Amino acid sequence: MFKLKKITLTSLIILIAVSLSLSTFFWITPTDSKVQSYNSGDAISYNGQLIVGTTDTGKLELFSVQNEVLVRRSIIEQQTVKWKKLYGVALAEENSRLYAYTTNGRYLIKYDITDLDGSVLIKRAQDNSGDWFLQVKKTGDQIMTVGEKENKIWNADLQVIDAYQNSFRKNTSRNTSLSFDGKWFFEVQTNFLDNDEDDFIRITDGNSHREVLKQQIVLSDIKDHKVYYDSVRQLAYINGDCVLKQINLNTLEVKNFQHMSEVGYDVDGFGKNYFYFSDGLGVVKMSHDLKLLDSIFAYQLGLPNSWSMGMKVLEHNGQDRIVVFNHTSIIVLDENLDLVAKYFSIEEDAPTNNALEKLSLRLNKTSAEPGENIVLSGIGFGFNENLKIEFIHNSNVISRQSIKSNSNGSFLAALQVPDRIYPGEKRYPIPVAVKVTGEASESTYSISFYIK
Repeated sequence: MFKLKKITLTSLIILIAVSLSLSTFFWITPTDSKVQSYNSGDAISYNGQLIVGTTDTGKLELFSVQNEVLVRRSIIEQQTVKWKKLYGVALAEENSRLYAYTTNGRYLIKYDITDLDGSVLIKRAQDNSGDWFLQVKKTGDQIMTVGEKENKIWNADLQVIDAYQNSFRKNTSRNTSLSFDGKWFFEVQTNFLDNDEDDFIRITDGNSHREVLKQQIVLSDIKDHKVYYDSVRQLAYINGDCVLKQINLNTLEVKNFQHMSEVGYDVDGFGKNYFYFSDGLGVVKMSHDLKLLDSIFAYQLGLPNSWSMGMKVLEHNGQDRIVVFNHTSIIVLDENLDLVAKYFSIEEDAPTNNALEKLSLRLNKTSAEPGENIVLSGIGFGFNENLKIEFIHNSNVISRQSIKSNSNGSFLAALQVPDRIYPGEKRYPIPVAVKVTGEASESTYSISFYIK
């Protein structure tokens, strides 16, 4: 088993201070890339095997763990000319056989994948209402399709047995789910009405379909945000930008835990006295009284371009396994957040030219106080290129730092917000530009920032 040193949240200040002296870390946030990006999927423990499925390529890819390696066993493609792309996958064991449910938008499709090297199409079912399916999810013994019009619950024979309406007529989000026991229906809206501040989580009674709570949450990334519900404690969790929310569905009390990342993704567990969440930067293990138990930064796993998004937590051979869809990789962790297995897409798909990514920059904060530490990541620069980072105000350079990109043209640098007087400045917070320039390529890119 791989052994890696973990860093807790309380060590961030030390980590940033060290990074200032070492110039940079090498890890990036996800963008459109020629390297295949994985951000979602499902996993199951079946007959002693840990099996992972994803449709992020538009095809159904199936993997299994073999000797500390996540091996891709097969790829299932649609043969029809129309509706070729697949959206979502749910893995299920039924009568000692293994099945994969997926959708091409128009049909819900069921495959027998008991033999991972030779799948068999079992059945396709079309929705007579003309709804378009955005995602497929597992809920208890049933399957749920997330549609633009409504969310349907199907049995193993692909018959609709229940449906839940969205809060507005046409849903463009995949962020709906039903709790494992069927008691609660969760709807998470991202970029609602083109405004992050209008995002919300809506909770509906699974039996009466009556709304019981609607809570505002900020979600800048429109990807799926899994809601975890602990039925024993009646606690629901949703991870938003900067804040993890705990919702007590008995008292409707809402508690917040502020995490270090500017974004949040999935929360998952399976009824123990702790759970896990992903926040792009990595994976965090928490107790139900919102105390940090452990954490791992994605870049520590030895994989370039890591960004932890979708996550599936399950029990496998009596132990925790956390499957993380980590941008250019899919990884499996144990309950100590040590790496068990990995699949690295760059090994097969990496381009050979010097333009791996489009130029892009990202800051972990949009504003900060003078002297405060911030983290800047970038992609698309020359490979192993000397870079110049500048804070610019009214065309004047007020701070400069030199770093070097890695072998993929990406970088991550810890920066200190400049502390100086700005004569005549009447705007507060003070707007500045953070500009990065490549010495050899002369590539340049800027991102806005505000000094409080």
